[in-house]
Amino acid sequence: MINCKSEFYSDKEIAIMRVAHDGAALEGLKDYSADKDVVIAAVKNQPNAFQFASDELRDDEDVLKEALTSNNFKGYELDFFKSASDRLKGNKEIVLLAVEQEGWLLEHVSDELKADKEVVLAALNHWNAPSVLQFASDELREDREVALKGWLSFASKKLREDKDFVMEIVSTHGNMLEAATDKLKDDKDVVLAAVKDRVYNDECLQYASDRLKKDKEVVLAAVKQDSHSYKHADNKLKQDRDIIIATIKNNGWMLKELPKKLQNDKDIVLAAIENNGMALEYASDKLKGDKDVVLKAVLKRVDALGFASDELKADLALKNLKRGFWD
Repeated sequence: MINCKSEFYSDKEIAIMRVAHDGAALEGLKDYSADKDVVIAAVKNQPNAFQFASDELRDDEDVLKEALTSNNFKGYELDFFKSASDRLKGNKEIVLLAVEQEGWLLEHVSDELKADKEVVLAALNHWNAPSVLQFASDELREDREVALKGWLSFASKKLREDKDFVMEIVSTHGNMLEAATDKLKDDKDVVLAAVKDRVYNDECLQYASDRLKKDKEVVLAAVKQDSHSYKHADNKLKQDRDIIIATIKNNGWMLKELPKKLQNDKDIVLAAIENNGMALEYASDKLKGDKDVVLKAVLKRVDALGFASDELKADLALKNLKRGFWD
């Protein structure tokens, strides 16, 4: 709390000091909601205080710019921009400043600026803002350059049916295969482009057609990039040795997803352990008692000894090996 003696400061100066310390205090200072100096001090401290300004000041470029450029601006605080005047939400200079700070503010700008390519591209130029494409005009959602920066689900119907466009977008965002048409989800070229994306894969094999989930080439490409894709393969391919080995070489933990009989396959278990010694946890009881298997697991991760059979846990050589890791 700021204590100020009124004989040293005017009421306005006290109000400025108060909101500079706590911008939200402007809500209770009705007499100063139309005072530009007080309101600017408030929004500099807390941008959301903009909503408590008078109608006149919520139509003032200087005040809104101060809120948008405040060091305390957080993108999730969107309410204050919604309360700006329609005139300012149609001011391209102001709107560009807004969407460059936070792309989601595009939702609240004028229809005219939602159809402005420069504005929409600026809004989409955020790593977490591809969904804002939904607020762009119909014309821009059909613009290839613009739509490539957004979620496929918000692109125009024409683009979502365009094989070349969809291949280009899923090759860098495999998870967008979800929004492709059924026809393209059954197109091998498109699905291969999606499953080969490592960064935004998100088990996108799940969105492929049933026919392509039975295609060994597709499934093999998928599990090599995202081991969890194994869960979405056709049941017959889940028994395919090439698919299994590729999956566990990518992620030894996936041994837990294999059928019990395969968790008792020494070659498969050894391949899983080669990737991650702790995969021993999901080996069969028989292989947890196999000294070769356990030794390889412990050499990868000493803690894996905890998953070995009681007999091997007591094995002096292995205990000494574990002790050697910690000494």
